[in-house]
Amino acid sequence: MGLILSISGKTLTSSQKIDPSRITFRRLCESIDRGAFYCGEVLIENWFGAFAFRDHSSLYSRVITAHLDNNSDPVGFFAMTLNTESESEISGHWSVKDYIFSGSSMIVVHLKYVAVREGLHRQGIGTLLMGRALDDFAMIADRAGAYAITLVYLSDDTRKFYESLGFEYYGRRKKARKMLLPAQSVLEAMMQEEASSKAIA
Repeated sequence: MGLILSISGKTLTSSQKIDPSRITFRRLCESIDRGAFYCGEVLIENWFGAFAFRDHSSLYSRVITAHLDNNSDPVGFFAMTLNTESESEISGHWSVKDYIFSGSSMIVVHLKYVAVREGLHRQGIGTLLMGRALDDFAMIADRAGAYAITLVYLSDDTRKFYESLGFEYYGRRKKARKMLLPAQSVLEAMMQEEASSKAIA
């Protein structure tokens, strides 16, 4: 949850009702009730109910669920997977000369879905989910290497949210709604956070 605050300066305000200490994260498991999850996006609900456990179990993607007060029903989740992105989609937007390419592609972590249960939107859960996702991404980038974390936004509201976290458009077609946050930005935030923690201690 820490990195997101370093990158964007976002904080939970008093008008947001969820205390972050009440949220716990779990790796998806069979006992979590996926069919009862509603977020207002049918595509995401269908995937979570029918395919999330299959994709998670097969290591195609990894799914992390958020729970309020240790309740077994999730109040949100995110799913991420490794992907490749064409150099031509990135070039001209960010410096890519220091990255090793496989052919003309680079490795990225793709944030497939982020969702918060309907009725709990705008209470800070999305920010906490993104904080955990960026923490996980930072670990992958630091230990194995990846150029960026990418996503495709679904609406203007989600676009504004991701922009507030530092994500930027990329690609030749703006209609594709593709955004990314370079690993370098996330790793720098991680180092700053570690330095601040040591200074306080």
